[in-house]
Amino acid sequence: MSKAKDYNFDHPDALDFDLCYEVIKQLLTRQKTQIPIYSFKTHSREEETIEVLPGDMILFEGILALHDPVNFSLLKFFPYFGPIENSCFDESQNFC
Repeated sequence: MSKAKDYNFDHPDALDFDLCYEVIKQLLTRQKTQIPIYSFKTHSREEETIEVLPGDMILFEGILALHDPVNFSLLKFFPYFGPIENSCFDESQNFC
């Protein structure tokens, strides 16, 4: 269990890109799908899942969302939502 607590969730290896691909493909073909629920308490997936219904738009977001080239190839639009003015710091910890 201690190894699970030390797991780096900011690294691409932490994500199940194969499952992401399957979920995106199902939604693109207008099929409902199930996505897992991760428990940070037990450091594992719950047995319960969340049902996701297809829609006119799929929002696939996250710091590593575009990392995997296979998943990247499924996407059609790449909007960027940057920080609002005066909401970030530069290297000297001053507001941008």
